[in-house]
Amino acid sequence: MSKKPSSSSFKQRVDIIPDFDRQSCPVYPFVVHETECFKGYAFSSHSEFTFWTVELMLSGRCHYKAGPLDFVLEPGMVLVVPPRQDISFESHSTGGAYRKLVAEFKGSGLDDLLKALGIDGVTLLTRGAASIHSLIEELRAIIHYHTIKELAALMGKTYELLHLVAANASNSMPVSTLLTDTQRRLEEDYKVTIPQLAAELGISRASLNRKFVASVGFSPARYRNRCRMEKAKLLLSSSDLSIKEIANLLGYCHQFHFSEEFKRYSGISPHRFRS
Repeated sequence: MSKKPSSSSFKQRVDIIPDFDRQSCPVYPFVVHETECFKGYAFSSHSEFTFWTVELMLSGRCHYKAGPLDFVLEPGMVLVVPPRQDISFESHSTGGAYRKLVAEFKGSGLDDLLKALGIDGVTLLTRGAASIHSLIEELRAIIHYHTIKELAALMGKTYELLHLVAANASNSMPVSTLLTDTQRRLEEDYKVTIPQLAAELGISRASLNRKFVASVGFSPARYRNRCRMEKAKLLLSSSDLSIKEIANLLGYCHQFHFSEEFKRYSGISPHRFRS
């Protein structure tokens, strides 16, 4: 597991459930934490974690990897991670600062419940974030004010959250290998067009765009442009290639078009960035 950043760049509120007879609960929220990070941060965990996690991005963006899956979590999206899942995220490439709310659940019946509800895999929800946020805040209030004696209320809210996640998961696009392959292709081939990519995948351009936006949070064209611009920054700062050569390498027919795109993305021209 990665180290926590210094307190000057990191603020966290943690509510941990007090001691009680946990053996009697098939599933329960054992911790809710809200984290605000002011600088770039990276985290990774391995499959020893045996809890189910629900994460909401409140502001900012984070780049996640879970096994072979690769995606960006933005406000209005909810990430659901099953027990024993390798996962990592970083915010260096997405602006640095972020704020998110995380609820973690345990229980002797957790695996069976997740399987029965069809939420036993990594899932990215693109709807229902407001309702899920509200339920997690209610669970946090029960934990924070030590009203654990209201066990029925705690369990009721927990089951309500499970069913809400399951209902929204059935209407959301799960993070898929197809989309991961699409991202990888856009990161490696700067000259491929979106229609070409859709044809190779055997789906329409509209379908590719819809699936990509639902899973990643923005269009394939915007993702490709981001990949191009980040590669341009790297080449401008670490190579002797001319701006015209860099533009051609990244699939631009004209240096002027590349320069306009770079200035729109970075706020300064390629010449000024290099100097």
